[in-house]
Parts: sequence; C-alpha cells; structure tokens
Amino acid sequence: FVDTPATNPFVVSELRDLERFIEAGTPEPILVLNAGMVPHDAAEMARAFARIGVKRMIATRIDAARRIGSLLAAADAGRMALAQISITPYVAQGLNTINPVSLARLLLDYPFPHGRLDDADAPLTPAQSAALFDNEVHP
Repeated sequence: FVDTPATNPFVVSELRDLERFIEAGTPEPILVLNAGMVPHDAAEMARAFARIGVKRMIATRIDAARRIGSLLAAADAGRMALAQISITPYVAQGLNTINPVSLARLLLDYPFPHGRLDDADAPLTPAQSAALFDNEVHP
C-alpha cells in the first residue's frame, strides 16, 4: 500500500494532483472509504474518484457503523468492487477479504454486528469476525 495524502474529491486541484501521482507510476488506485457516511455523499465521492480510474475500494470503520448502505451506494455509483474491509478499530491487524458470501453475512447481521444495542459496547470477538468471513458456502 502507498498511503497518499487525503484528497478532497470536490477540490479539482487536489483530484488532479492525485491523478498525476497515479499516472507517474503503475499503482492501482484504491479508494478507502469509511462506513457510516451519508449514502449520497459516499456515492458522489466514489463517482469523483472513478473518473480518475479508481475501480476498487476498501471499506473501513465497519465496526463503528450502525448503517453500511453508504458502502453499497458508493460501490454502485462508482462502479467499484469491494476489495477488502476493516471490521476492527485496529487496521494494522489486517484487512478482511470480501466475497459475495461474506458480504451477505455482513449485511444480514446488520444493524447489530456486535449483538443487540445493549451489547454494542462489546467489541467483535475473533470468533465473531471469523464467522463473518468464513468463505465456505454452507448449504
């Protein structure tokens, strides 16, 4: 990963700077977008980044979001694939891959991935996280 400076997609000069950075090498630009945004804002941001060649996104802060529709809105608006997600406050511990099965599990478990609202202060246990991302398809 090459972490670039934050870019405001609504400031043309910042978006052009990022585009020049991308064109100077051969990196694959990937949008990192946090969950819990307003869906219209996330979609508009994704469209702006898609115009400079972004085709995939990493979704972060899923552990802290009560609603993740903005991620779906962004992916759809920017025609982006979900590359990976972060479902822990400790991104340095790694990202989770996402596929149709794990995405469905994640969506079906919301809005309470940590349990009911009264248990919301409990962090996602490693077993709960593993269960969300068990990539086997079970009949």
